[in-house]
Amino acid sequence: MKATEMVRLNVTLFVAAATVAAAGCDHVAGHPHQALHAQQRDEAVSANLQGDQMQVWMENPHIRKFYEATREAFANGPDAVDAEAYRIRSTAIFRDMAVGMKLDPNAMQDHLKAIPDQMIAIANEDPSVLASFDAFRTALFGPL
Repeated sequence: MKATEMVRLNVTLFVAAATVAAAGCDHVAGHPHQALHAQQRDEAVSANLQGDQMQVWMENPHIRKFYEATREAFANGPDAVDAEAYRIRSTAIFRDMAVGMKLDPNAMQDHLKAIPDQMIAIANEDPSVLASFDAFRTALFGPL
């Protein structure tokens, strides 16, 4: 699986779990992993796990902050990326995004923990994903 596909899968799975939790499903709201696995088990293969929420996620201002952090991390080229600093900054952005969306920051961090390394791999594989915010969002979420 390519890095781009892995990022999309991780983001999609988190959006699905967060949507279930935000919908007030009390039996799973406190346990994001249970929500995620329950929804995966119950969804048809062709279902859109994001529901109507994907646009909300794509338009979230924290996604633009994540894009800017990624561009800044790559400002001096892919060989100069401080991966640990990028992970720390990304985690802070994800946690802040969770708070703004009234989601559990620990669950957000746990579900998206692999995204920074995957974005490094994607930008190394295809630097054009950093050329614009739209290209970055497509790499992160997939085409609409």
